[in-house]
Amino acid sequence: KRARAMRPQLHKAVDIDGDGVVDEIEIQLSKVLDTIEGEDLDGDGIVTEEELHETKVIKGKEILARKFVDEHPKIRTFWKDFSGMQNEEIVRAICSNDDYRMLMSN
Repeated sequence: KRARAMRPQLHKAVDIDGDGVVDEIEIQLSKVLDTIEGEDLDGDGIVTEEELHETKVIKGKEILARKFVDEHPKIRTFWKDFSGMQNEEIVRAICSNDDYRMLMSN
């Protein structure tokens, strides 16, 4: 309980796609992400507010990418880069892509 009480909290919407605008989808998703525990991304044993925020961005990207893949079952046909990949491989490829915002806007 004590560790949870000391965990940094962010009670604001998260700009998941990094476009500088928090749209309605991100506002709705931020409510879900508010329940996410932050991860110690730098391995120093402390979860900072920045790490909590980055964890929410990472998880938000995963959720949106998974939803996109589920809603576009023929993604392998119109995006040849994803040909032969399983859904989770596509999700990881989208999330790790430098052009995440561009990929998700198409």
